[in-house]
Amino acid sequence: MITYNQIGSMTKSRFQPLRAAGAAVVVSIGLMACASSGTGYTVAKDEGDYGYSESRLSDTRYRVSFSGNSNTPVDLVQDYALLRAAELATENDYQWFEVVERVTMPEILPNSSGPDVAITAPPPISTSSGCGLLGCKTARYSSAYSVETIEPPRRRQKYSTSLEIVLGAGENPDRVDVYNAVEILAAVDENS
Repeated sequence: MITYNQIGSMTKSRFQPLRAAGAAVVVSIGLMACASSGTGYTVAKDEGDYGYSESRLSDTRYRVSFSGNSNTPVDLVQDYALLRAAELATENDYQWFEVVERVTMPEILPNSSGPDVAITAPPPISTSSGCGLLGCKTARYSSAYSVETIEPPRRRQKYSTSLEIVLGAGENPDRVDVYNAVEILAAVDENS
């Protein structure tokens, strides 16, 4: 199986057909995995929400972003950004798009549990006195500290990716980060 990172590192001249098909396969496999994990491809309602968003930078240039939740693997987040880029290309009557900038960021989600170690303080020292036939005696005692280690939960993280893309029509240029939008969408439709 070809992964997202392998697609970006292939050279156009040798692997162009494989790269375009590979992108489609990665996106379609990601969509099937998403269906089974309970996460989905959707528009983000607000900034920072799960889903995709885009902003138009010029007539043919867009910034496409996808933010996952803690159940969305990083490769699926990247695939969904590519899928949205393919949709934008075809919605605007273009056949391909080039990724000119790509940034993927992890975010560690806040840990909502208490401290990692809890220490119980001893009660104050107690004394007792008692007098008997042989004299008086005093006893002092205190309980020991109680230390309890609390296992922190596994740190959860989520990923977001941002692509700056340029849309194009006609024959695909001979560059590494150029994707055939029509083929990506056809592969997704085939597998849905």
